[in-house]
Amino acid sequence: MHSDVTTAPARRRDSEPLGCAKTRSLGALAAPGTPFLDEGSPFQGAYIIVSGAVFLSRLTQDGKRHVLSILGPGDVFGLTSGAVYDCTVEPIVESIVRRLEYTSLERSGALQSYVMKQLQIQLEASRAHAVRLQRRSAEEKLASFLMSLPHTHPGRVEDDDCQPASERIMLSLVDIADYLSLRMETVCRVLSRFRQRGLIAMRAKGQLTILNPNRLFAISCPID
Repeated sequence: MHSDVTTAPARRRDSEPLGCAKTRSLGALAAPGTPFLDEGSPFQGAYIIVSGAVFLSRLTQDGKRHVLSILGPGDVFGLTSGAVYDCTVEPIVESIVRRLEYTSLERSGALQSYVMKQLQIQLEASRAHAVRLQRRSAEEKLASFLMSLPHTHPGRVEDDDCQPASERIMLSLVDIADYLSLRMETVCRVLSRFRQRGLIAMRAKGQLTILNPNRLFAISCPID
């Protein structure tokens, strides 16, 4: 086996834990579609994402995969209260992670604070996503979702009325539909509408460019 009403601000990515604590480099993750951690596999430690992005999922009772969250550079995953991992972790694009050694967690107050901060951020993101699912239209859900995707690197546009474009790491259409509780046909239709309006551009597999963040943000949190 194998936000509330507004979009949450971009999370600050901090490389400090990699410098203040002993970590074990695992190199590149498996290719997208191949799990890095399996739900139910023995716990071996927590991990921090150095580059790329992953998504967490669980299997429902009827055997369907449900996407739980999307994590990017600086995020921590793999923490669990039990003896096995409670979700599956898969790379969205080629990613590099490092394992956090427990000796470092025990000895480094800075690392402990960082991990606690990351857990708080992820909890807030989960709450924001719960609110996102209650939004009235598919456009609002998709716009909010796109604004929350992890960055790859800054981009540019020639339109002076827009904020700088930004590259985002993109899930598959099937996973987006699952994550937002929408039909895949609806996701395709809304993304096509966004492209026609000059809000986004689809790039290579696993990447999307937000061309006009201001307009997309306005869609994500309309004023009644």
